[in-house]
Amino acid sequence: MPETETDILQRVLEADAGQELTPDASRYVLTLGFSSTDHQRFVELAEKSNGGALSPDEREEFERYNRVRLLLVRLKSRARHVLAGIGDPGPQQ
Repeated sequence: MPETETDILQRVLEADAGQELTPDASRYVLTLGFSSTDHQRFVELAEKSNGGALSPDEREEFERYNRVRLLLVRLKSRARHVLAGIGDPGPQQ
């Protein structure tokens, strides 16, 4: 059975999401990323996607990884704003 976004996010995030993002937490967020195994799988899926060779299950898995990747991009953007003294940039579109 394919992993869920929750499974992937659990490996990426360890902090309580309800807490205010402090400078220390921001520095930690900037260290987050996929494990080497997850990164390798994401690259495999991306290559297959570029070649139009994903199965329906692989397409769903690839989309889950992409959603997590986008969440990381948003979290890291927020962390950079906190560290730059700008504060929360608000919702990302």
